[in-house]
Amino acid sequence: MGKHAMFFIIALLIIIIIMPAILVKGCKFVTPYELDVKLEDDTLISVFFHEEKEIKEMRLEDYLLGVVAGEMPASFDIEALKAQAVVARTYAYNQIINGGCTSHPDADICTNYQSCQHWISQKQAKAKWSTSEKSSNWDKIIKSVEETKGKILTFEGQPVNALYHSTCGGNTENSEDVFQSSKPYLKSVECDYCSDSSRLEQKVKVSEDDFLKMIQDLVKVQNLNYEKDIAIDQRSSTNRVKDFRIKDETYSGNDVRMAVGLNSTNFEMSYDESDIIFEVLGYGHGVGLCQYGANGMAKLQKNFADILHFYYKDVEIKQIYEKVE
Repeated sequence: MGKHAMFFIIALLIIIIIMPAILVKGCKFVTPYELDVKLEDDTLISVFFHEEKEIKEMRLEDYLLGVVAGEMPASFDIEALKAQAVVARTYAYNQIINGGCTSHPDADICTNYQSCQHWISQKQAKAKWSTSEKSSNWDKIIKSVEETKGKILTFEGQPVNALYHSTCGGNTENSEDVFQSSKPYLKSVECDYCSDSSRLEQKVKVSEDDFLKMIQDLVKVQNLNYEKDIAIDQRSSTNRVKDFRIKDETYSGNDVRMAVGLNSTNFEMSYDESDIIFEVLGYGHGVGLCQYGANGMAKLQKNFADILHFYYKDVEIKQIYEKVE
């Protein structure tokens, strides 16, 4: 065999066998749908504190303590609190990598629940609890965040829109029936776990005059024939009101819910002389995690991963930090 042929064979072996081995050893293998952005666990995020009207920097995990304390009762089972920590972290991570808070462009996120997630300080949280609960409840919140450190929910490798609410009332809702955007992981599930929620049922009696005042931001009308001029036109598959008619115009069930101060769009309407009676089931928009349902599942020995996979379809739990101690 000539020298040129020998050199060719050696070169070929290097290309086929040795080079791939070097690349695999020296480079990080990227699986399909890997998260695009990884963080360090001490990465600082900018948080707009709406009460003080100032931006402060803090670790993401420290920020999450205030969200879990603000969004879920500390009396809930630890596995429910862990599920809340994961969805809260997922929400925050989405904000961080997608341009920050829409209400406060200079911040990653804010503490106002109307824009982002509800957040309270350790001092505010402890003020709500009895003396005997102050230490144990805060320790429980710390544990929920620490034991899920860096974990978020993903669908096809990307963070999900981690919506959540208080009480679904028997069924969660499809995302497209509330927000017009269909997400394959935000599909209705039958939930038998929130029946002990303190917010399961609501009955609201509104005078005809008061109702007229409440809807002025929706429609400017001077008078209504209540039994003819207002009606529920369409419901979703879970019985929530999608379309509500006032005279000849149609409004979303959620717009009417917010105007009248109802806990959810799952309501029935009746009349009693000069009053309109709304009987409401559940609390919140109904999409994603049902918080009282999560607690009900945890009481049945389901862990946080079981809970999350129940309320969010075909998701994976992934790590956002490069290294986790």
